[in-house]
Amino acid sequence: MGNDYYETSEERNRRDAPPLGIGSGTVITNAIVDKNARVGRNVRLTNAAGHENHETEHVIIRDGVIVVPRGGSVPDGYSI
Repeated sequence: MGNDYYETSEERNRRDAPPLGIGSGTVITNAIVDKNARVGRNVRLTNAAGHENHETEHVIIRDGVIVVPRGGSVPDGYSI
């Protein structure tokens, strides 16, 4: 995971999404978080239901692996 640019505090305040990177209290297991992704605070990306292939507006699961796509955003408190 990485970012192509630095986001200033002004830019963060104008956006209705978590800041670039991974928020505090987040648990990620068996997942790929692509470039420029935003994962909020207290998120659980663990595939607790054991999905093999599944898709939501925030993540994609293929062969049991969770993917947060490039530029994707996962809101605070989200769980899958």
